[in-house]
Amino acid sequence: MNQKTTSILVIVDLAIILLFSAVGRLSHHMALDPSLLLNTTLPFAAAWLIVGALTGIFKPASVESTGRAFKSTLLTLVIAGPLGVLLRSLLIGRMPFYTFWFIGPLNLAMFMLPWRLVYAYFKRKTG
Repeated sequence: MNQKTTSILVIVDLAIILLFSAVGRLSHHMALDPSLLLNTTLPFAAAWLIVGALTGIFKPASVESTGRAFKSTLLTLVIAGPLGVLLRSLLIGRMPFYTFWFIGPLNLAMFMLPWRLVYAYFKRKTG
């Protein structure tokens, strides 16, 4: 069961980051060409996977309760969000407008927190 939970967390987290990237590109009137979408997604996914491995967000214990899910997700977001912005900036060769350092991670949180809280709630409820 632990491996199944870890797999679900990683797969859905990456799908959420892909969705976050697609919505971001659409909100800036950018093309959703698969290769361009992947270029937007990869820096955030890499940051999430690296930081998540360090914070333990992919361990089943990170979603034992909604409180724990909130804390572990928020911790990971606080570090991985800006790191994703930095990696994206390095990839495209320019720094974003200063507000993106806050808006990007905040928008990622708006996608990531609800999914993880709902998952933790139902995981606890169903045992």
